[in-house]
Amino acid sequence: MKKNIIITFGVVIILCLVGYYMYIKNHNFVNQPVENIGQCDNLDLQVSKDLVQAIESDIDSYATSSKDIIDKSSQGGMQVDYLLNGKVVLVKQTFYGETGKSEVVYYFQKEKVFYINKKNTEYVLSLFEDPSGKIKSVEIKDFYLDSSQDLCFWYKNQELKPNDQDSRDLVQFLISGL
Repeated sequence: MKKNIIITFGVVIILCLVGYYMYIKNHNFVNQPVENIGQCDNLDLQVSKDLVQAIESDIDSYATSSKDIIDKSSQGGMQVDYLLNGKVVLVKQTFYGETGKSEVVYYFQKEKVFYINKKNTEYVLSLFEDPSGKIKSVEIKDFYLDSSQDLCFWYKNQELKPNDQDSRDLVQFLISGL
């Protein structure tokens, strides 16, 4: 009886160690979406980052067009489209407000958004009280999307956040503003 308990205990320990090894070997927290939606299983964070860097490195070679955005913030906004061979590769939107500003950058691949960077800047005082726009805080959100433009995972100030319905709704709202 004692021999069976020792053997069983040994097998359980070995299985735990093998399971732990396989988990560590195959599980990369950064590249895994919090929740699998659509084609998120195939999304590789490094590939997305490399594509963002490639788009940004060529920004001076793109044709641009700009337009005012009037109806989305108290002080208005501006959108600049960056085009390569007539196709949008990057869109930058800046919305101005009395107490801060919001900048949203959309990155495209095959005419679909695959990454969104949203930066919210809050001023210490309203521009009415202090026209210098001294910054109180900055919040950065990075959204990684699959080829169907569904949210796979996102970061707030470089911290992975849950892929909940509010986050997915925010991404769809942002995309709808293009």
